[in-house]
Amino acid sequence: MNDPQLQTAADDISARILRLIENAHGADDLAPDSVERVTGIHVEHDPKDSRVYGFGAHMDKDWCYNLMSLPDDEDSQSRRLIFSFDDQTGHSLPPPVGELDYDAYARALGASGYAGSLRVGPRGAFDGFTFKRGKVSVSVSVRGNEADPLHLRVSSLIIDAR
Repeated sequence: MNDPQLQTAADDISARILRLIENAHGADDLAPDSVERVTGIHVEHDPKDSRVYGFGAHMDKDWCYNLMSLPDDEDSQSRRLIFSFDDQTGHSLPPPVGELDYDAYARALGASGYAGSLRVGPRGAFDGFTFKRGKVSVSVSVRGNEADPLHLRVSSLIIDAR
């Protein structure tokens, strides 16, 4: 689901994904036609399973982004999307630097009525953040950088409408 002609910067794709989240109030808002309308990016379908859809592209030689549906076996329509910035170097670099870091995402989601909380994993370890509004939740995974560990960058999001 990569479109080599559609290259975009981290801030541009982040703004488009934030618009999608801000406009999400239920599963219908995560449907392919809604995703396409809100983000302005053509959605492709898996020919073997129409519940699997998404888009992606390279941002530069080191980074790409992907948005993909994650249908459950019993779902007739996907209710979950995953968005990620993916390092293509194999060096596990922090996601691209841009204006839309974790703090910017948190402010935008808060302004849209989402309530955020810290997510704790096994043995009480930090595992990211969760934002909820009505039927929609957004799990945000972040990465830091050794040079600036407090500047958290969004690495992936799971948008879930149950």
